[in-house]
Amino acid sequence: MAYNNMAEQKQNITHVSIPYTLYGLLHYLLLFDDDIVFNHTHYFLTDTSNAKIREALHATYFQSSFGTDLRSRIKRKIVKIKYVLSRRKYPFLKTAAIFANGSVSSLWIGNRSYSLLADAPDSLTHNMNEDSLEWKRQQLKWNKLSGKIEALIYGKPMLLYLGNNNQCTDIYLTEENFSPVLKGKRVHVESLESLWNKASEQKKDFILQLFDINEETKKILSSKPLWFFTQPFTTDAKMTDEEYALLLQKIIDKYGESNLLIKLHPRDKFNYKQFFPNITIFDKRVNMQLLILAHLLPQKAVAICTGAIDCLPETVELDWLGAGVHDKVLSFFGDSIYPHRKYQLVKL
Repeated sequence: MAYNNMAEQKQNITHVSIPYTLYGLLHYLLLFDDDIVFNHTHYFLTDTSNAKIREALHATYFQSSFGTDLRSRIKRKIVKIKYVLSRRKYPFLKTAAIFANGSVSSLWIGNRSYSLLADAPDSLTHNMNEDSLEWKRQQLKWNKLSGKIEALIYGKPMLLYLGNNNQCTDIYLTEENFSPVLKGKRVHVESLESLWNKASEQKKDFILQLFDINEETKKILSSKPLWFFTQPFTTDAKMTDEEYALLLQKIIDKYGESNLLIKLHPRDKFNYKQFFPNITIFDKRVNMQLLILAHLLPQKAVAICTGAIDCLPETVELDWLGAGVHDKVLSFFGDSIYPHRKYQLVKL
């Protein structure tokens, strides 16, 4: 797949892609034709992606993950201001059509209108209804003076993200969602499978190479019948490594180390090998949805409360553990997230 060099590309930018999640990146790559995706799009990618992906797409990298200690919080504020001040380095941000998800995308969106990419399957249904914790967190921060100041500096989508603002004009989804944020927006719905089937063979090959889906991948994934789908609980739910390790040990004890493969969430940075040196880990940064398109599936999936498993076909059994497995997980995610497909509720 040929690219123009960066100097030529920057003069020709008609689209900007700022996907916080790899799901959003995959969605964008499939939404548009090869010429736009490869020759007329500038990508801003966070540490959710890896260096190989960023290099292949000639992307601008910006840091989005920081620690929770005082020094890290101060660094986060300094880095965010630095990115805002550097917007002038990218004049196409003033004119190009912007496609984004995630609050940190606001660092590049500013006060411009933009289109929302899918964050994950059923993301708006799960997170953007008035009884959801994510909605309540947004409203709580928005109603504070500090939130208003933050919006002035970075842009409204920094606080009211996932399309919950008047700058978002269009919402692109991979399945029907239900949420108040859809009202007044132009909503476009098409499944990843449909988009994949329409893609050129050249683009499909590029995407599989981009996300490292090769013979080694197939060998690792086919080695175990059960896949446990992780989530970044030490980051999102603020679990300590020790708390999370104890939870994992219960899961491993239930299913057996020899049967289980741990499929890492793209944002999960927990050191599994440190605590479980003999467990099989699949740590390539790739969405489950793309593995399905590549016909790579487990016999049984085990999950706590991730929406990633909704895309699995009914031929794959699902054991659902639920957010109640730990008080911190329950506090962060609430008790309303359940699969939209057949599953078996399992107690540890």
